[in-house]
Amino acid sequence: MRTFGAISLTFGIILGIYGRRRHKFTDDFAYNRYHYGVLVHLAGSVGLYHAIKLPLVSFRIVGPMMVLPTLLASLPAYYYGIKDINLIEYEISPSASYLRMIGTYCLIGGYALLWYRLRYPIKFIP
Repeated sequence: MRTFGAISLTFGIILGIYGRRRHKFTDDFAYNRYHYGVLVHLAGSVGLYHAIKLPLVSFRIVGPMMVLPTLLASLPAYYYGIKDINLIEYEISPSASYLRMIGTYCLIGGYALLWYRLRYPIKFIP
């Protein structure tokens, strides 16, 4: 799992560097959406590193909550951002904002469980 976290973190940094210039995007919203995806990707990767410290039973709960933000919030942002950089016509589906919202809530919930589990024992999570 440590290797997956390292590869994910490296991939997020590379994509963040790839889209670092604002003038490559057609508007500021596309730039912000792309880099929000990078931020969520990096935060999920760092959370995954910290989740490795947990016992296996707790990791099975917190681990997917750190991987889901990458899948739900970052991948659609990368998809639309790379299309925007390459000037390919695209239309954002309404479900992309819901995916980004669910991915953000998974990240917040994962960090809350991680912080609470590392600080205090949780009775219903072994």
